[in-house]
Amino acid sequence: MALCTYTPGKEGHCQAAASACHGGQVTSAVCGRGAEAPYVEAVHPLQTLPALHALSDAHAHASLAHEPDIYRPDVCGASWWAILHHWATAIKEAGCGHCGEEAESLMRFAHDLVNVQGNRAIFAPQDARRWSPVVGRLRSALDAQVEANATMGAMGAYLTKAREFLKQAQIELAEWQRARNKSDVIIREVAEKGWGAITQGALEVITTYDPDTEIPAGTDGRRRLLWNMEAKYRQLRPFKLSDTYGAALQYLHGEVFYDGRYIPAEVELWIGTRVKDYLDTVQTAIEQGPHGRRN
Repeated sequence: MALCTYTPGKEGHCQAAASACHGGQVTSAVCGRGAEAPYVEAVHPLQTLPALHALSDAHAHASLAHEPDIYRPDVCGASWWAILHHWATAIKEAGCGHCGEEAESLMRFAHDLVNVQGNRAIFAPQDARRWSPVVGRLRSALDAQVEANATMGAMGAYLTKAREFLKQAQIELAEWQRARNKSDVIIREVAEKGWGAITQGALEVITTYDPDTEIPAGTDGRRRLLWNMEAKYRQLRPFKLSDTYGAALQYLHGEVFYDGRYIPAEVELWIGTRVKDYLDTVQTAIEQGPHGRRN
């Protein structure tokens, strides 16, 4: 058994240790032949990387030349970690004492994470006890962020625009309902905005389930595409998205907007309930995603 004598920032030799040494503070086995690296002149940890290249060359000469099949991380890893530990110490010595102590503790914890991954002993249990709860909180925060991102991703650009169309339609419908002289033009434009919300919702489903699909320009083509997707993805069928799309195309877009044939109560039902229900159904469909059963 021997101590790793390599110390960044000083002139010294490196006995290539076969296990973690925490910067020469822990006794560790010398590599197979006990080979001693050539003289290494290392620089201060804050002076970037020249010492790393020197150390790498030294280890290659000392061990790998004599033992071609030796596992390099076991031979060199201890000294690489020594450099990282000394960098953390340099923060305390050359910068902020509190920050440096935090850096040293975190580096010891990081080192033990690697030790545990490699089925090695833990050398700094006090740091493991300190930071392990933080890792648990980090995992919880990560899971929450992933879930939030999934929800945000589920409501993409098309669905966002659809809800904007619906909101504007509802505002204009309310104004029309309060007006003494009810303009035919306004309620027809309200119906068209409701239809716009339906089409944007349909595009959200199409691009979610088949992102590479070329979207037809015409309304009938999009309806057929939506129908084909329902045939392809079984989980979409109960939502009857193509049926609602077709009904809105015929009534809101055709009869109300183009032809001016409508019953105010029916337009109010569409804008107040049916379009919103359609967009909520779209939300459910895209949250469920395309990875369910097909056919």
